[in-house]
Amino acid sequence: MITPSERSDSVIIRELRESDAAALLHYCKIIGGESHNLTFGSEGIGMTLEEEQKFIRDTIHHPLNRQWAAIVNHEIAGFCDLHIASKPRMAHRAGFGISVRKAFWHRGIATALMREMMDYARSQPAIWIIAIEVVEDNDRAIALYERFGFQKVGYLQKFFRIDKQEFGAYIMDCDLTKRRG
Repeated sequence: MITPSERSDSVIIRELRESDAAALLHYCKIIGGESHNLTFGSEGIGMTLEEEQKFIRDTIHHPLNRQWAAIVNHEIAGFCDLHIASKPRMAHRAGFGISVRKAFWHRGIATALMREMMDYARSQPAIWIIAIEVVEDNDRAIALYERFGFQKVGYLQKFFRIDKQEFGAYIMDCDLTKRRG
């Protein structure tokens, strides 16, 4: 594995492949230990390799759901997924998750992933709203989402409880119907 100090400036944003499953599980354990802004810690997402492969395969074959990886020197440096609500009455709404390894912060990777995700979402007439919950003190993420047209529309008290400390979260969404021509 290449260390962050040996990385090049080349970042490739591409859709996740089933063959990325092991690397994604490893990535999730790393990022889970780097930030309290995620729904999991250093234990990772709690999926086996086979479960992750199936999840990626199901996403690839879903008509709207997508997952993207930011690759630097054959290593996952960032990840973003877009998932559509499964209930018919909410199927016009999507949620997303995004993360970047700390070693790759401040390189525009989150912006590139957001651009890819938003371009895709805007191209899908079935997707009207994209929403996310963001921990209240995650100022950089909030600013990123606002640059892409997201607005704070609600607040969740005690959203996370980590090591006996509580964190609230903002609900932010972007109405794509206002941004289509």
